[in-house]
Amino acid sequence: MQLLKSNIDSSKYDSFIDELIKLSELIIKGDFSERLDDNFEDQKFRQLAYNLNTIVELLQIQGNSFTFAEESIISEFIEIISNYTTYNFSRKLPISDNGTVLDAIAAGINMLGEEFEESAATKEELAQEKSKLERANRIAKLANWELNLKSKACSHTSELLRIFDLPQDFQGDVFYEIKKRIHPEDFAEFDYVFRHEIFKKQKIIFTNRIITKASNEKFIYHMLSVVKNNEGSVIAVNGLMQDITERILIEKKMFDTEQRYKLLFNSMSDALIIILNNSIVDFNAKAKEVFGIKPNQVFVISDFLCNQSGKDNYESYENINRKLELAYKGIPQYFEWECINKQAKLFPAEINLFSIEIDSKIYLQFTFRDITERKKMQRQVEENEKMILKAIINTEEKERGRFAEEVHDSLGPLLSGIKAFFSTIDYENKSYEENLNKINTVRELLNEAIISTRTIANTISPGLLADYGLDAAINNFCGKIMSLNKIKIKYMSFGVYLELDSTMEIILYRTIVELVTNTIKHANANNVDIKLGFTESRITLTYTDDGIGLPSKNKIGMGLNLVANRLRSVNGEFYIKNRGGENHKGIQAVAKIKI
Repeated sequence: MQLLKSNIDSSKYDSFIDELIKLSELIIKGDFSERLDDNFEDQKFRQLAYNLNTIVELLQIQGNSFTFAEESIISEFIEIISNYTTYNFSRKLPISDNGTVLDAIAAGINMLGEEFEESAATKEELAQEKSKLERANRIAKLANWELNLKSKACSHTSELLRIFDLPQDFQGDVFYEIKKRIHPEDFAEFDYVFRHEIFKKQKIIFTNRIITKASNEKFIYHMLSVVKNNEGSVIAVNGLMQDITERILIEKKMFDTEQRYKLLFNSMSDALIIILNNSIVDFNAKAKEVFGIKPNQVFVISDFLCNQSGKDNYESYENINRKLELAYKGIPQYFEWECINKQAKLFPAEINLFSIEIDSKIYLQFTFRDITERKKMQRQVEENEKMILKAIINTEEKERGRFAEEVHDSLGPLLSGIKAFFSTIDYENKSYEENLNKINTVRELLNEAIISTRTIANTISPGLLADYGLDAAINNFCGKIMSLNKIKIKYMSFGVYLELDSTMEIILYRTIVELVTNTIKHANANNVDIKLGFTESRITLTYTDDGIGLPSKNKIGMGLNLVANRLRSVNGEFYIKNRGGENHKGIQAVAKIKI
């Protein structure tokens, strides 16, 4: 430390050692005419030089009267001093108790070695500290500089050159390079600071952007302090400069992320509430709209959830508290509950509850999804299912009644006739011809009964549908209807016919049967047009007649309702309407099934 405080650099140190060696060699030769330069700022070096010069003067007075031992000691002096040039300060000269001139010289040289040893250790420590400081500044991207306002000379640390992408051996005008790289949009502010602000304020802090040589944009933080002379005039500016680009970009990214989160948070259709220690710390716009929440409101279960103890399929506050405990332990909870809105009205909600740990604090997030519409749809579906079931039962009963009527009206009389004719056959009292005629009549009645039975069976489940497919069954049905009724049916199928499963074929067949039956019974129509089209993704059935159309408000009967429900069961849709217009009387029905 003493050597550094004296501002002696390594060149002066080496020069001093050279002078010592030269002086020692002259002493050995008996030449005492030379003296050391004692013009040192450091007092100890100056005193040491003075003491050595005094010793030389004493030797000069003594004359060249050294013994062999004394010459050996002086040679050792020179060897040790030579070691100083290689920064080896470990060896020390022996000092006797006689107090001779050589002992005085040895003491002076030992003292010099100690000074040099302490100085070298301090230099090494400072070099290490300086290296650490430079590494720290490089990591922090921190630079120090000083600008002399008169000479415009700018001293600086090496990090400043790195910040501005200048080479480390740059020798030009640094401050000019700094100004040249200021972002055009920030230059006016930077220029104003150095033209005006430094003369008004002792300390100035500001941030600006620069454009580096590689065309990269950086954000630079400045902290300036001014240096004044005795008259109070500003003569220099000391500056601390830091490249904060990464921090700015991270902050911007965090801000953008936060904005996106807030946008997502507040645009959600579900109500979100975040709780810490039973206090509401955050909530979105939907939660405010539904519950009327206020910031820092205490979370009380009864303000949000109805106590449903005793109701079927619902739980009580005890179960809610258990769910809260599980959520705090990291087990998410999903359940439905009756909630209370700000108008004190109940609504069904689907609730998601889970915990989030941030900075060793556990937050609970409630998500409330209003499922009122879903519940309505579920009830509607349940009601529809009940209606469908009721329609199926009624239709089955209707089919059974029609089947009984067909058997009673057509097959019953035939079987009764067959029985009657059989009872009149009398081989003992009747002639062969009379009995043969009755047998032939019975045979004819049996054939009619068989045909009637087949007709009834085909009406219930057409055999052609299973044996020959949908197209053949429809053609056969239309042919029979036209043969028994004064109505013309035009049927056409087109497109690439697809192999359909039996359920879909039966549904399409029943749809056509129901539509034709309704036309015959109610429409008083003369013509029916049926088109069945196939594509790779859809089947389309179009049905029209020229009858009187549907009754008022396009109401349809239970049979057609059953048709619509059957079609929906296979991902289909069905609608029927009056065609309208003088030339387009009757109805139009369309069934579409996605494949």
